[in-house]
Amino acid sequence: MSSNHVNSPNMKLEVVVFSVSDVNRAKAFYENLGWRLDLDIAEGGYHNVHMTPVKMALARLGSGQPFSC
Repeated sequence: MSSNHVNSPNMKLEVVVFSVSDVNRAKAFYENLGWRLDLDIAEGGYHNVHMTPVKMALARLGSGQPFSC
C-alpha cells in the first residue's frame, strides 16, 4: 500500500456577508463583542456596516443590496 501524502492548502474564512432586519441592533451586538467598526454607510435605503472581529479580516452587516467591494 502506498502512502501518498497530499498537501492541502491553508484555508481560512476571510469574509462573511449577511443581511439583518435591524442593522443598528446587529452593530451594537457585535460592538459589545469587541469587534471594530470599520465603516458605516446609510444611503438611499441601504445601510451597510463593515466590522472587523478579533483575529479575522472583515465582516459585513447590511440591509438591502450590498455595495461593491
